[in-house]
Amino acid sequence: MAANNTPSLPDHMQPAYVDRILKPLGSRISELLDEFCPSNQGTERLNDVKKLVVNYVVLQILTQTFDPNLCVTPRPKDLAHAEAWVENYCHDSSIHLGGEPPQITGLAGHGKKFYSTLTHILADIVPALNSQALSSRYYGFVTGGVHPVAQAADNVVTALDQNVQVHMPTTHSISTVVEHHALSMLRSLLALDGFQGKTFTTGATASNIMGLACGREEVIAARLPEYAKTGGVGELGLLGACMAAGVREVQILTSKGHSSLYKAASVVGLGRAAVKDLGFPDTPWILDLKAVERELKREGVASIIVVSAGEVNTGQFGTTGKTMKELRQLADRYKAWIHVDGAFGIFARALPKVDRFAKLRERTAGLELADSIAADGHKLLNVPYDNGIFFCSKPEVMSQVFQNPNAAYLAPVASTSRSGIDTEIQSPLHVGLENSRRFRALPVYALLLHLGRENMGGMLARMVDLARKIAAFIRDSDKYELLPDEKTADIECTHIIVLFKAKNPDLNEVLVEKINETRRMYVSATKWNGENATFGDDATAVPVSQPELKADVETTFPDADIFGVKLVNGKVTRALIDITNQEDGPIRVAFVGGALKTTRPLPEDAPLYTSIVRNLTATRFQTEIPAGEKQTLPYNFVLDMMPQDVVVELLAVITNPAGEVFEIQLHNGPASIVEAPTSIFDPQIIFLYLFLTGVFGATLYFVYKTWIEALFPQAVKKTRAPKKVKKVEVSEPLSGSESAGATSGGEKNFDESWIPSHHLNRPVARRVKSGASAKSKKGGDL
Repeated sequence: MAANNTPSLPDHMQPAYVDRILKPLGSRISELLDEFCPSNQGTERLNDVKKLVVNYVVLQILTQTFDPNLCVTPRPKDLAHAEAWVENYCHDSSIHLGGEPPQITGLAGHGKKFYSTLTHILADIVPALNSQALSSRYYGFVTGGVHPVAQAADNVVTALDQNVQVHMPTTHSISTVVEHHALSMLRSLLALDGFQGKTFTTGATASNIMGLACGREEVIAARLPEYAKTGGVGELGLLGACMAAGVREVQILTSKGHSSLYKAASVVGLGRAAVKDLGFPDTPWILDLKAVERELKREGVASIIVVSAGEVNTGQFGTTGKTMKELRQLADRYKAWIHVDGAFGIFARALPKVDRFAKLRERTAGLELADSIAADGHKLLNVPYDNGIFFCSKPEVMSQVFQNPNAAYLAPVASTSRSGIDTEIQSPLHVGLENSRRFRALPVYALLLHLGRENMGGMLARMVDLARKIAAFIRDSDKYELLPDEKTADIECTHIIVLFKAKNPDLNEVLVEKINETRRMYVSATKWNGENATFGDDATAVPVSQPELKADVETTFPDADIFGVKLVNGKVTRALIDITNQEDGPIRVAFVGGALKTTRPLPEDAPLYTSIVRNLTATRFQTEIPAGEKQTLPYNFVLDMMPQDVVVELLAVITNPAGEVFEIQLHNGPASIVEAPTSIFDPQIIFLYLFLTGVFGATLYFVYKTWIEALFPQAVKKTRAPKKVKKVEVSEPLSGSESAGATSGGEKNFDESWIPSHHLNRPVARRVKSGASAKSKKGGDL
C-alpha cells in the first residue's frame, strides 16, 4: 500500500517499534507497581496508575517525533496526508506510509486495535501538528509552552479524570481543596489578596464572559428599587431587571479591547455594539478617563469598564497606578463595574522587583482596585490548554449569576470543612460557567509548588528580556521598523509582544508569509494603522546577532577503537566532555543531551525531524566551572536498537556569567550501533554446543535404526568350523637304509620290524548309535 517514492519513517515512528515499546508495558508496569505501590491500594487503584504510566510513555513517544530546534510547523504534504487519512479512516490495521489512502469513509468495521490506533496517530497525525509547546521559535498567538512538572500533573488529570464540580472533601474528592489552594497561591503571586471569588475556566475568553456577566448583574442591581433587590438579572432576566431598574442601555467602555470582549458582550446579551473604544488617537491602548467620565454621566445607562492589561498587538497597558485610582473613584461615583482583561499582562505583577521592570510594575499597579480580573494560565504560566483564571472581589455576585438551584443531589452554595465550620471553598458549579469541569487546578498547583515565587519571577523575567532584545535589534535595524512608534519607543515598556514591519512596502506585504514558509519560525500577522504588521522575527529575514560563549569544548569516547565509535546494545556508552572556561567569570553547565540521526540522505522537502532516529536522555548537571579552569563531565547512555550506522549529536545548555543561555554542540560524528560480542568460551555457549551435538547424534541414530536398517537389511554369513589338523611330529632324520626306505614311492616310510605287534594291530573305535538303528546294524554284522 506504500508508495515506492515515499521516504521511510524514522524508527521511532515505525509500527513495529511502537508495538515493541508499548506491548511489553503491561508486565513492566505491574513490576513497578509491586515495587512502589502499597499492596492495599486495590486492583482498581493500580489499574488507574497503569493508565497513567501508559499515557506518560505514549507522550514520550509523541514528543520524540519533533525536532523543535529545526522545524516548527509541518509540511503542506504532511498536512494533506493527515487530512486524507482522517477523512478516509480505514479499518485496516496496517499503517499507510504514502500515496492515496483507501476511499473508505465513516466508522468502518469493528474499529482498529489499540496499538494500531496509537501507531496511526504517531505515523499520520503527529507529523501534521506544530511544535508550539516544544519550540523556542514559535511566536504566534501569544502561546505559552508547557513546563515538565505541569505536563506530568496533567497526565494525572487525564488518568484519574476527576469532575471538579462539587465541594465534598470528606466523602468524594480532594480536588476542590487543591483548586482552592492553587488559586490562593496564584492570587498571592499576583498580589490580589482582596479577591475572594475565584475559579478556573477554559481560558481568558470564558473569564471575560464571567466578568461581563458579573458586571451586568451588579450595575443593574445597584439601580433596582428596594422591592427588587433580591432579584437581579439572574432571577428577573436582562429585560425584566432593566425595566425594573430604569436602565435603557448597558455599555462597555474600553481601549483597544480584545476581540473576545466583543464575543463576551454578545454572549451575555449586551451586544457587540455595546463595546465603545475610548482610547487616545495616538495611543489607542490608553484609556481616556475624560471620555470615560462623559459616558458614565449618561442618564439611564449602566456601564462596565474594561481595562486592557496587555493589549494583544503591542502588549501595552491601558492604565497606570495613578489612573487606576482615578478610575476607581469614577466607578464608585457612577455605580460602574471595572473588569480587567489581563490574559497575559497581569503576570507582569509577578516580575522581580528590580529597576529594569519598574515601568511595567507602574503600568500594572492599581489593578487590584478592579472588581474582576481575567487571566490565561496557558500563556505565560506555561501550563497545558485549556486553563483560564477568573478573580472577583465580590464572590456573592458570582453565586447570584452562576448558582445551580433546585438540584437536591448537588451540594449547597455554602460548604463546611471536615471540622464542621464554614469554609470559603464553594462548589465550583455554583460560581462558574461549567457544571462538568476538568481538574485544571492540578497543573497550576504543581507548577507553583515546584517553582515557588522567586523561580516563577525568574521564568517570567527571561521571557521579557528576550522580547526586549528582539525589540532593540529591530529598533536599530535599517530594514525593519519597530511599532507602534519607533521614534518614541521605550524598550523598558516592552513586556511580551514585539510588533514590527518591513520598511520596504512590497516586502511588508508578504513578510509574514515568507517567514512562516521557512517552517523554522512561526509569527502572527496583524494590522496596525491599516498596514500589515508582524509579531516576532526570523533568523533568515532578521539576522539577530547572538553573543558567543567563550569556552573550548572537546568530547571523547573512551571505549572507541580505530574503527570509530561503537554503541553496543545493552552496555553503557561513555562520553567524556572536557569544557575549558575562557570567560571572565564562571559558567554553568545546566544540561547535556542529544540525539541519534540517520545517515541516509533525505529528500529536500522532508521535514528535518525525520532525520532523528532516537532522542538521548538529557542529564542535568548544574555544574559551575570557574574562569580559566577546565572540567570533565561524564555523559552516559544505554541503547537497545537494531544494528545500524547513525550520527551522534551531543548538545549542552550552558549559561555565561551574564546569565545568557547558549546551546552548544559538543559532538557531531558517525557511530555504529552493534550487538554485544559473544565468546566461544562462554559456559552458556559451550553447553549449547554440547546439547546440540547430543541432539544431532541421537537424531542420526534414531533415523538409522528406524528407516535405514529396515530398508537395507544385510545378509548374515555362515561361519565354518575350522578343520582339525593332525600334527605329525617329525623325528630325527633317518640314516642309511632307513632313510631310503622312508622316502620310497607307495611304501611305508618307516621300519615296522621293531614295533610290537599289539601296537600295530590296535582295534578301531566305532560310533555306537542308540535305538533300532543300532540293533539293525548289529544284526547286519551277524
